[in-house]
Amino acid sequence: MQKKLGDNKEDFKDRLGDLDKYYSEQMEELSGNIEQVRVMARDSVNAKEKELTDLMNKNIKIIQTFVDENIDDMIQERKATLFKYEKQFNQIKKVCCKYFEKYDTELEIV
Repeated sequence: MQKKLGDNKEDFKDRLGDLDKYYSEQMEELSGNIEQVRVMARDSVNAKEKELTDLMNKNIKIIQTFVDENIDDMIQERKATLFKYEKQFNQIKKVCCKYFEKYDTELEIV
């Protein structure tokens, strides 16, 4: 009986050793898998960040082009408006000068 008990004890130690070895291998495999998932997640986040950065830069360039074109258009419109008002102002000055010239001439006669 005692021999059987000793055999059982040895068998139990062997099984515990095997289980410990099995769980250690499983933990190492899980650690490797976790590290792979971390690397994949980091790479995925970096790729998404680059994609979003590129998209933002592209949209910024589009907006910058739009703004630049509109600024050029607005400058041209402002120049045209200024030219138009300057022409009208010069015509008004001419009319006023002629009027006051005529008025001065009439005053000199009197």
